[in-house]
Amino acid sequence: ATQVHATITPNVTGSGVEVMLGAPLNGPVRVELTDATGRLLMTDRMKGSSIAVPMEALPAALYLVSLEHEGRTIASFKIIKN
Repeated sequence: ATQVHATITPNVTGSGVEVMLGAPLNGPVRVELTDATGRLLMTDRMKGSSIAVPMEALPAALYLVSLEHEGRTIASFKIIKN
């Protein structure tokens, strides 16, 4: 398995976050935003090595951003929306 370096900023936000890969991967990277119950709120494909995840319209809560590549989760981050 390939080691993937990914970061997200900020992890506490009022508006949204940016997800960044240390290096682009071959093939599409799927980005999912779910709430604490696991309900899927957004899905998108990362183009290049970063993507913005807007969260302005969501209520204050804990969320999870996950990255998937070639059918497996390569990174996940807990985000606090305030």
